[in-house]
Formats: sequence, structure tokens, C-alpha cells
Amino acid sequence: MLKNIFYPTPQNAFIWLSSIYLLFLLYIGKASAITILFAYFLETLVIGVFNALKMLWSILFGKSKSSELSLIFFFYSIMDSL
Repeated sequence: MLKNIFYPTPQNAFIWLSSIYLLFLLYIGKASAITILFAYFLETLVIGVFNALKMLWSILFGKSKSSELSLIFFFYSIMDSL
């Protein structure tokens, strides 16, 4: 399993290429480390918002009719603390 994560495969090639590209930009001085860190931070926030919207969509339009909107904030606060 770790081989699938730590070695480039067709499934994770895009992640490897984007990481290599960012390291290359850092190496040649076109991007600072804080800029790359901030970009990853913003990416995490965007992914969290999309996941919260997906949870809201499934609560509002799913087959289960239990209205558990508080679960969205619970899971969002857990993911935000990671």
C-alpha cells in the first residue's frame, strides 16, 4: 500500500507533477516557500467548502429525511482542525 503512495503511478501522477513543479519554482526563486504554503492552505479551504456543500446537498435532497444540519458544522470543524 505504501508503494502506491510514495512512488509515482498513473493514479497519482498529477500530484507528483504538481509537487515537482512547485519545488522547481521554489528552487529557481520564482516562488517563495510562504507562497506555496499559503496556496496549499487555500486549497484545503476550498476542498472543505466543497465537501460542506456536498453534505448539505445530500441532507437536503437525499433519501433520508433527517435534518441534521449540525453534522455539517461538526465535520467541518473536525476537518478544519486537522
